[in-house]
Amino acid sequence: MKYKQIFKKIDSINHSNYRHSYYTKNWLSSLLIILLLLSSSALLAQKPTVSIVVWDGKSKEGQDLGEIRIYQLGEPTPGLNVKIKCQGTAREGIDYEAFNNSMKVDKFRNIVIHPISDGLVEGSEDVTVKLMKSDDYEIDKQHSEALVRIFDGDIPDIEFEMPSSVNEEANEKAEVKINLSGVYDKEIELFYSVQGVLAVEGEDFQFNSNKLVIPAGKEEASIKFQVKDDAVSEDDETVVIRLIRANNANIATVESHYYTIKNDDGELIRSIIYDRIYGATLGFRAGCAMGAITEYLWPQDRVKEVFGFQNEFIPYWMHPAGATEDGGERHKLICTAIIEKQDRISCQELKDVWLRDCEIEDMYYMTEAYDRTLLSYAKWGVPPADMPVTKFGTPSGLGEHIHLTSRTFQALPCINAGDPENAIADMNEIGRLYYENPNDDAFAWGAVYNAAMALAMLPDATVESVIEEALEYASPEIEKEIRYALAITEKYEDPMNRELWQELSDMYLEPESKYYAFSRIEKYKNSSVYENVSYAFALFKATNANVKQSVIIATNRGYDTDCTAASAGALCGALSGSTKIPQDWIVTLDAGTTNNPYTNAHFTNKATADGLYRALQNKVYRMDAELKNLKNNVESVSKVELDKLENYVKLMKKCKVIE
Repeated sequence: MKYKQIFKKIDSINHSNYRHSYYTKNWLSSLLIILLLLSSSALLAQKPTVSIVVWDGKSKEGQDLGEIRIYQLGEPTPGLNVKIKCQGTAREGIDYEAFNNSMKVDKFRNIVIHPISDGLVEGSEDVTVKLMKSDDYEIDKQHSEALVRIFDGDIPDIEFEMPSSVNEEANEKAEVKINLSGVYDKEIELFYSVQGVLAVEGEDFQFNSNKLVIPAGKEEASIKFQVKDDAVSEDDETVVIRLIRANNANIATVESHYYTIKNDDGELIRSIIYDRIYGATLGFRAGCAMGAITEYLWPQDRVKEVFGFQNEFIPYWMHPAGATEDGGERHKLICTAIIEKQDRISCQELKDVWLRDCEIEDMYYMTEAYDRTLLSYAKWGVPPADMPVTKFGTPSGLGEHIHLTSRTFQALPCINAGDPENAIADMNEIGRLYYENPNDDAFAWGAVYNAAMALAMLPDATVESVIEEALEYASPEIEKEIRYALAITEKYEDPMNRELWQELSDMYLEPESKYYAFSRIEKYKNSSVYENVSYAFALFKATNANVKQSVIIATNRGYDTDCTAASAGALCGALSGSTKIPQDWIVTLDAGTTNNPYTNAHFTNKATADGLYRALQNKVYRMDAELKNLKNNVESVSKVELDKLENYVKLMKKCKVIE
């Protein structure tokens, strides 16, 4: 019987009949005491649940460490003593350094696997760390053990010589070079997968095998395949080759190769929207690559003192000139998901691309800590609906009102060109992966930015029309704030005037300003969605959608340079297209992808634009077919929805996206 029912029965007793009963009083008191004791015992009996998961499951003798994490799920018990057991083909104390089989865990604890170099050829070995039973905790049945693979340091590494290459279609005998770190006295077998992107095996290319045998004593080899020169004008096509496993060798960093088959039969006749998608892609990546050079969150004067006037791409951090950074990585993953699906995407479809294309070790060179944490959540089986705050905790650094919706989602308005409502809907869908609160300011502000991107791609769009129509999606408060930034630009004739840049910065960084950002955001204070969107709109207007000027201004204005440059550059490119972007910039931006071994995708910028535009076309063809079906079944949809669908399909036909 439930406690509430027991107390209800007690209340129903006619106490007047027992008012003088000593036994009854004591019986009631005793019952209450028993119930309280039972309740206390139940609380005491609630034990913490412990989970063990893999953070980095690859290690190598003498070079690379593996990492496992133990979590207490929910409210942690401080200093919980957790027992573990190691097993597997790897031997503790011989193949990896021994560690205690009992350890104190608060919220979580790292277990680092230190492989031991033994000078023996023995192949890869596994170490499995298993949670052991204890009266002090429960074990998460889904995550009760974790495995790290130790790769043999006494056999060679194998990888592609380059992560990507571009060859004309006329080059029918294609080959991609494979390198070994050293010669080996045994034959090496290498197995790989092949994926055509906008290319079909059997029609555009042909592989005879998915295995390469490298004879003993050789230090290099090539994967060869046939390209079919079809004399047809078409998109640039990509063949992605991924190394799966090797016998007698370890697969190293460059484990995939993107082979671009460059169309050499004349450009396709496309809608102007295609060039605007290309311009948005180039503008975004130019902003990432140049803005990252000066991204030290310094004020404008300090940037000028250290860098002078930065107006060209140069190597930065560990990246080649023209390479993108963390924002570019998120953008590439969204692009890949859209290009592969050839339609709008869901959170789950993006997560699937994360799981295939992201390596935790590479991400240390390219991304923020929260990107790596979100990837790990995905690997541990957390569904998108439960992100970003999960039973394992909250990603470090990911907070409210940061600018991701306007900073990295630019591929979403590309697949929704001319359709601001669905651009916003897709932003809301993908944003669920990054924001705990569905009413976060990033959604309302990102809606205005993504609407502007979608509207800018229409043939008759102008700077003025884009701003005014996008502001129709803003709340009165957001509209007022953006117009305040736009009014600042009207004070200056020359957008290269440093006083303009400073006044726009002061709007958000001066404590006396009514729009002071730091009072509205706790984490990544220089990366608020408020400043990012307003500054992008201001540069869009001040430069008349000039990609080059906007990127250079944002790079030299200080503070969150790469994010401002990327958002402004993409918005400008969405209207002005690719033709006004310097050709040497385009070459350098492609080289930045080609020469970066750590990025998650190596599609050329043009192949990216080709894939996004083709996805837009396929989406509209799908909508056109749905429209015809709905007209034959009008009772299944409202007239408003039917009219909206019909108007969009007509618009895309008018823009010559489809016939």
